[in-house]
Amino acid sequence: MHRRLTENPVLAGVLGALTIAFSAILVDLADVTPASAALWRCAYALPVLAPLAWLEHRRYGPRTARERRLAAIAGGAAVTAMVFFTASCAQEEEKAPEETTTTTTTTTETPPSPTEKAPRLEPGGPNPFSPSVIAPPAPTATPTPTEARREET
Repeated sequence: MHRRLTENPVLAGVLGALTIAFSAILVDLADVTPASAALWRCAYALPVLAPLAWLEHRRYGPRTARERRLAAIAGGAAVTAMVFFTASCAQEEEKAPEETTTTTTTTTETPPSPTEKAPRLEPGGPNPFSPSVIAPPAPTATPTPTEARREET
């Protein structure tokens, strides 16, 4: 599977998009606070990410202090984004008011609807929405080589 994902990044992108697409549904069904959902989502990723980090450490050696600092900043930003994303997915929707009121309005004349003001279109007839500008006919003569050079510049 690892080779397929590295050879086909589109497959990795589609799998990642599908995973993220279902996250809002799962957070809503979990019935937990947004912070708890974010914490557990990160905790569930550790068993997958820890072996990958170990393999990278073996292959490329230890990271420099600058690389570790950048990774810590990126991780903090990711955690913050995860908490806010989860909070936005878990917000309660506003309920419609259960009490209804009836309002009666009396008018003497109904204004015409916008379609009554529009001109009538007859099949095969002129279209009143088209501009009346007529374009000149296209030239039929081929340009001479001198005229063609002038048009190109």
